[in-house]
Amino acid sequence: MSSAVLERPVRVARPLVDGEQVVNQLDLDPIKVKLMSQDGEGWSLEQVNLAEKWYRRFLILNLKYPSIPIVPTKVIDAFWHCHILDTMKYAEDCDSIFGYFLHHFPYFGMRGVEDAGNLEDAFNHTKELFLSEFGESLADLREVFSSADAETSSECEGTECGGTACGSSNCGKASPTDFSSRPALLH
Repeated sequence: MSSAVLERPVRVARPLVDGEQVVNQLDLDPIKVKLMSQDGEGWSLEQVNLAEKWYRRFLILNLKYPSIPIVPTKVIDAFWHCHILDTMKYAEDCDSIFGYFLHHFPYFGMRGVEDAGNLEDAFNHTKELFLSEFGESLADLREVFSSADAETSSECEGTECGGTACGSSNCGKASPTDFSSRPALLH
């Protein structure tokens, strides 16, 4: 595996204490309502509350480690997508937390074998950060979500998918190397 990991633009975020306070004070109720609806994910109140907890942690990790790719699980990614779709709120929340717009790069893990390995490494590092920063592993999500959604990266098709994103030995999914190139259809 190459040591050239993803290169994210280095940004100077807001002071950490202020940013964490902002994350913890975000009004995410509209996003939760959408996720509970049939137009959203159809999640229960218990599921959406747990997803919110982990999404806030995801934002805090992005704040604390702005130059490291933080890879969400499928559950966290679904919450993030719903937040992003409320474009005005998401832009305002990002500015309040980070001082800049936190972009979502959905192609990570789709641009070849090396990129797949980078995604796997980044997701494993993200799991370690969740545990070291918050004292809980992503297994916490397993109590109310399927194992595949709770503990696999958003790029994974499941624990036995043949991709590399979930970290399974049977995983072989390809992924990207930097955030500048996007995949193209082959004709």
